Amino acid sequence: GGFTLVLGFFIQLIVKFIRRLPRTEPITLCQRIKYLFRKIWTRLNMFKHHESSEQQKRYQRQSTRLYIFILIITLSILSVYILIEKGIHRMTISKPTENQYKHFQQVYSNKSICPCSSITMTYSNFITIQPYYHQVCSSNFVSSQWIQYSISNIKNSTYYFADYAINSQSQFELLTMLCQQAQQIVDNGIETFLQTQYVSSQIDSQDLFQSKINLLITDWRSTILNSYLRPINIIRTISQGNLLMNSGLNNHFSVTNSTYTNTKIIVNKYSNCSCALSSQCVQVMGIYKQISAVRFQLILPIPNFFIGCSPVESLLKSTLEIFYNRSYMVEIDKYLLNSLGSSFNFSALNPTLSLPNERIETMVNRLMIDSWSSNISFSSYYQTCAPSSCTIEYIGKNNILDVITSLIGIFGGLSVGLKLFFILILRSSEKISNNLSFIAMKTVIKNLFICYNQQQMITRLQIFFLTISLYSIFLFSTYTTKLITVEIIKPTYSTYQTLSLNYSQSLQCFCSDISLPYKSFLTIKPRFHDLCSSQFVS
Repeated sequence: GGFTLVLGFFIQLIVKFIRRLPRTEPITLCQRIKYLFRKIWTRLNMFKHHESSEQQKRYQRQSTRLYIFILIITLSILSVYILIEKGIHRMTISKPTENQYKHFQQVYSNKSICPCSSITMTYSNFITIQPYYHQVCSSNFVSSQWIQYSISNIKNSTYYFADYAINSQSQFELLTMLCQQAQQIVDNGIETFLQTQYVSSQIDSQDLFQSKINLLITDWRSTILNSYLRPINIIRTISQGNLLMNSGLNNHFSVTNSTYTNTKIIVNKYSNCSCALSSQCVQVMGIYKQISAVRFQLILPIPNFFIGCSPVESLLKSTLEIFYNRSYMVEIDKYLLNSLGSSFNFSALNPTLSLPNERIETMVNRLMIDSWSSNISFSSYYQTCAPSSCTIEYIGKNNILDVITSLIGIFGGLSVGLKLFFILILRSSEKISNNLSFIAMKTVIKNLFICYNQQQMITRLQIFFLTISLYSIFLFSTYTTKLITVEIIKPTYSTYQTLSLNYSQSLQCFCSDISLPYKSFLTIKPRFHDLCSSQFVS
């Protein structure tokens, strides 16, 4: 609407101007406009200067027409070239939403750069971790009631070393300690881990973010598992290496008389395995009945629940399969010193939640945890990062606005260059005209442009347009900056250093593996005090 009004206003002015021109006979509007442009075209002189002869003025007007023609042809060729030429475009979006960012990632791959408003944030902002422990750690078997029940059944009289009633209490206390220690280490580890700072100068893509955090969680889980297993392994090593004596499990005293003068310490054996040679010796527990002073009869075996040289070793080799069977638990209770009978209300383990024949050592090696639940919220990470803007780089064809902008930038230099060129030509022609006759110059020019046949015309037109095209492309290449992408396959370290020195701002090198162990590029060697290698510790 606005364009129509403006166009109508100018057309009215042109029509009024044409009507005021002197005329001898009525002419149409089209004829008037044609006459106006013809008059302008014949009289236009952009190279006019004082004291010019008629011949020089004619050359100047011809040069003006040629100048306008070449300028229009050049700009037209440049317009087409810019329009079809692909280039690198940049688009900046202020305060993009998460959906906009994900759309950019899908459309433009990983070519969006979104600096974070806050470059540091704690893991607790976008990570939640929940461990699910083995059911035994929340069962009756690690409760104080079960421990008291086991203690109440310890016999004060003579007993067999593999009797369940004597040894179960220490095993369940040890199992309780393993569960409590695991829960304490995990809880403290989660609290510390979630307070760790995550540094991100710009927002990571969702896939990269998930990979990074999953790797961090995996490393953290490995760390707390080592913290849990380290003291257990130390105890196992010290017990075996130093042959520590315990309460009759790996040794017993041999008394030959009432005065204890020839008392001997005898190393125990379990299933023909000596505790002096191995801490792995074990034997299945059971319910035993004393039939004489030194003889005991097995009444009820406790399958895969062991006693051995070390409480830790025997427990780790045991399974809890009998405690998945409540009927068997009730059967065991019948033979104990303080049987509960009908008051036995302890629940068995659920076989659908875990494997009954799983060794306790296997459970310990995974921190008494059946599964982990880790929730990584990219939305929370994005909100905490809160990018103020996103810059997107992509390769695509130029639009009309790009063409207009480029032509405006080129037009000034192009027009000045052409004017200087034609001014030099005119000055040279004036000097030549002073030395040559007008007729001779005229003949040369005529011979240059007159074509005697169709082939000469085609050839000269080809040369003319080829020259104009090359000239236009040369100008465009001169006035525009082009980003050249060079890909180097498997660059060496020296090549990378050279490229980093010369193109530090634009160099991009993507890793084949996004996760690397520290040992691949980091070495740590401590230097201990001389005392540790001296004779004083030998």
